[in-house]
Amino acid sequence: MANRKLKILCLHGYRQSKDAFRAKTGSFRKGVKKFAEFVMFDAPHLIDPDAIKDDDNAGERGWYFCHDHHYHSTEETSSYVGLQESIARVQEVIAEQGPFDGMLAFSQGAQFLAILCAQAQLARARGEVPAIDPKFAIFISGEATMLPIDAQNANTDHEELFGPTSMGGQSGDASAEGEQAGPPLVVHVPTMHIMGTTDQVIPVALSQELATTHFAEPVQVVHEGGHFVPWPKANTPQRDAILRFFAQRVAALDALA
Repeated sequence: MANRKLKILCLHGYRQSKDAFRAKTGSFRKGVKKFAEFVMFDAPHLIDPDAIKDDDNAGERGWYFCHDHHYHSTEETSSYVGLQESIARVQEVIAEQGPFDGMLAFSQGAQFLAILCAQAQLARARGEVPAIDPKFAIFISGEATMLPIDAQNANTDHEELFGPTSMGGQSGDASAEGEQAGPPLVVHVPTMHIMGTTDQVIPVALSQELATTHFAEPVQVVHEGGHFVPWPKANTPQRDAILRFFAQRVAALDALA
């Protein structure tokens, strides 16, 4: 048993809140409680009140929007409105409640986590210390960003991070019009990617693409459910893989103690 548990920062999904995500992850957190403790916090952006169906959803939040307080995971856009504020909020939480060993995220939060991991990888490549630097990441119903780069409209951070295509080669890979971009950015941190074969919001193929294209050694856990945080049945390959990933992260933590 570890001298201390892993401390994991969590990013909830779109139209969720820290309280909603705490409830939706109850079985999962209980299943790995001997390995980890989880810290929840709210995304900084409230969904537009006109888009809220009833008072029970008045706390729905998002990490960023495509436009006008609207977000859809597969919608292409020239920028993510509110992204920088969310990055700043994560930095605040780390400063106030950290340090954290890793991060866990769901749906839009997982897309956001992929952005943070990519930014950290680029910072390390420049010889810099990343402002947000998860030592491992757990993606549940994750996908790569759909943000394409328009050189006239994209800010520098987006252009360097994503290149000419979403989560693509770094800025400068395509030096002339028509020239193919370089290889996709690959992040070198341990990751686990949990995805459902019947997920109608983030199809499993998109989660697999995120895992295999943009992370060096991804652990993929595929379950038969939909768009939710699962806790697989006992004595199944899925539960065994999740427990093994957590045990490995604890062992890595102990090795540094």
